[in-house]
Amino acid sequence: MRKLILISVSFILLLSIFGVINNEAQATEQEELSLDELPIESQQFFMENGFDENDLFYKTDYIEKENTASNEITTRAKGGVNVVSMVGASKKVSSTKGKVVLHLTSFRKNFKSANARVTGGGKKWTKTKIKGSGKSMGITIPVSHTGKKKYFGFRANVQYVTTAGAGNVTSSAGGLTLGK
Repeated sequence: MRKLILISVSFILLLSIFGVINNEAQATEQEELSLDELPIESQQFFMENGFDENDLFYKTDYIEKENTASNEITTRAKGGVNVVSMVGASKKVSSTKGKVVLHLTSFRKNFKSANARVTGGGKKWTKTKIKGSGKSMGITIPVSHTGKKKYFGFRANVQYVTTAGAGNVTSSAGGLTLGK
């Protein structure tokens, strides 16, 4: 897994040197992973939030250049690309309540703040003004449904701000059956 990430980042860096990539973020394919396939920091975070090896996790990487760079040479001098990863999963708390848990990590830049939204089954749940510090950020969004029993496939969207600028990450976050 680490080898794949290293190869991907190396390839992106090579492309950025030759000016193939523009300043917009690019998403890699979403991966469905087990707990032991996650980075150690994400494993610890999810275990602290009640997840175990029976849960599935969904990971997407976003590769972005410095927003402030005016050309390729300036971009490389300021540290090149930043890779932001988001891992999402959901966990049932009771028959009508659950939680969607997201873990964001930034390869080069510190998080400053974020706003998160989870959608599923025609409903939406949000969490705003999330303060960030450091290169990782954990977000827990409570979800609930008191109507008739229904399956919710969750999709998470996080708008974040790092020291390099603003970005947007979207990924699946699993699903739950909620209701009475």
